[in-house]
Amino acid sequence: MLPDIEELELTVPEHFNLTGANLSMMSQSCLYQGIISLTSPKPRMSTIMHLDITRFAIEHMSGYMLSDKQIWNSLKSKCLTRQAREFLWKCMHKAYKCGSYWGNIPNHEHKAKCPVCQIEESMEHILMNCEALGQKVVWELARMLWKMKFTSWPQIGYGTILGGGLANFKTLLDKPDIGKNRLFQILVSESAFLIWKIRCERRIQREDDREKFHSTQEIHNRWVATINKHLVQDCLATNKRRYGKKAVGEYTIVQTWSGTLHDQKNLPENWVQQAGVLVGMRPLCPPGRNR
Repeated sequence: MLPDIEELELTVPEHFNLTGANLSMMSQSCLYQGIISLTSPKPRMSTIMHLDITRFAIEHMSGYMLSDKQIWNSLKSKCLTRQAREFLWKCMHKAYKCGSYWGNIPNHEHKAKCPVCQIEESMEHILMNCEALGQKVVWELARMLWKMKFTSWPQIGYGTILGGGLANFKTLLDKPDIGKNRLFQILVSESAFLIWKIRCERRIQREDDREKFHSTQEIHNRWVATINKHLVQDCLATNKRRYGKKAVGEYTIVQTWSGTLHDQKNLPENWVQQAGVLVGMRPLCPPGRNR
């Protein structure tokens, strides 16, 4: 016969100090965050470099130095679209496959060079310096729309693009100019993302065929459509019935877009709630059409 087995005493003594996590109260998300906190990733040199580029660009534009945390938080700005936020985040980490990425891959080394400029195709080159039709047209359109409302267009550099969500323009009372900051963030982020998309189409879908390169008209109309889409989304985001506390205030939208709208003098006072409101930049019609 088996000997009698004594029952185990599982009650916790009254004064016993329990440590660690209570598994019965843990969620998968909470456990994952705990694991992440114990395994700090090694810093990437390219990320550190881009953080510094952003930091000094914003200091030059706004006059104050930022911490890494402030820069990362700026990429979560609510006025940026999800696609733009993802694009800037990947740019900060140098996550896109362009330029030096292809240098050490056999039979793909030619992809490291820009086929138009014949130099290494870095993201900075694509967004700021490439001679292929695209970036110059887009930045000129952004400047023109900006100058419909403000006097001077800030100098745009790669660090300014990465830190677009950190614009810190002030009013005459030395308070943050919400509308000006917001419009700058939208124009810079949407313009940069469109330039990247045009480049990818030119190099991948159109296989660098110069006869299939985007025309000035096509680029112009796509930029206008992109900005109009953001304007419409902004207006829709003011719907408190749909978005509740997350709805954007109508005053914020008015401060952002007022002065850049098409035929604004004839728009009703509550134009935020009206359909068909467009920015003052008009699409280009094909040659030979009088529209």
